Amino acid sequence: MKTTAALKLSSDLMQNFKALRPAAVEKDMQAVCRDDGKAFLSISDDGRLFVTAEREQSAAGWERTDISAGIRGDCGTDAKVVSFSVNADRDTAVPVLAAALSANGKQSIYLSSSGSMTQPLWIPVTLPEEIQALAFHDISVSSYQGKVIITAYYQKPNGRIERYSLSSANPEHTQWIHAPLPTDFSSITDTKLGRASYSRVDGTYTLGMSGNGCQLLFTPAYNYYDPELAPASSRLLLPCKADAVSTLPSPAAPNATDVFVRGKKGMCFPVKSMP
Repeated sequence: MKTTAALKLSSDLMQNFKALRPAAVEKDMQAVCRDDGKAFLSISDDGRLFVTAEREQSAAGWERTDISAGIRGDCGTDAKVVSFSVNADRDTAVPVLAAALSANGKQSIYLSSSGSMTQPLWIPVTLPEEIQALAFHDISVSSYQGKVIITAYYQKPNGRIERYSLSSANPEHTQWIHAPLPTDFSSITDTKLGRASYSRVDGTYTLGMSGNGCQLLFTPAYNYYDPELAPASSRLLLPCKADAVSTLPSPAAPNATDVFVRGKKGMCFPVKSMP
């Protein structure tokens, strides 16, 4: 008697399978966690700003979008994105994005606080003439209680790094404040946004090289008590040969951040021990 057997196979995992596609090498990259999934922003070798976001409908599970095409067109055919910064508003968690561009020696900054990463609504930020001709170095952005804070670093011909900050709910109609670094930074190694426990506003941690070696400074984005005056900086101790700094929300103090410094021996600055 002949017996026939039937074999059936079923796998739910096959329906969710996505082919792996390696990401291209980029000049700069920053990850963003959102309610609708993960994304990361990056600058390509030819100076375009991309956002790569999770998309279940795409073949690879990710979708890459050039979000700088419009603003590069406004700045000229040779315009390139040289730096960007993204951060979430501390109240609403809406991401705020700033991009710095350079074209024929002229600097431009654009801001988007629309909350969309793939379709940002860019607003040009007016720059004073005194910094338009300087070499752009770095930028950081944050948002808190409806105010957008932008900190920009420029390098003078003599090599000195200068810092300017802007804070307003409407960045089109404000004045930049020159906030000089308290030491002669010859180069800036890393910058990160954060807030010291004593500070009323967000600020920037600046890690750089000066004549005396490494320096790490925290500077509020503006003077809370008199916005027309430059904010005062605080100096933090450093491990030898520090090369990177990072910040995370602190569980010990509302709105404050803990600071991590990478060096020969990693260090953490809890908010209670900071000046």
